[in-house]
Amino acid sequence: VDTAAGTVLDALSYEGAITRATFTGVSGEFNLVEGAATSAQDNSTTPASLIRLPDGADTNDAASDWRVTATPTPGLPNVL
Repeated sequence: VDTAAGTVLDALSYEGAITRATFTGVSGEFNLVEGAATSAQDNSTTPASLIRLPDGADTNDAASDWRVTATPTPGLPNVL
């Protein structure tokens, strides 16, 4: 959230649709749902990481932007 302008710069609604989020120091409610929901999920048995693929992709559609990978690459390009 751009606190000066009061606008959402980027969003991810995780584990359900968060359509009325509030943030300390910013007035109003914000919709964190971008386009279609992603089907990407982690589980409690296999280590995984939620990634944007390709790196930095932001089409404003969560289903297109997000993937789950079993190969975390902190600080490096994302891979499936």
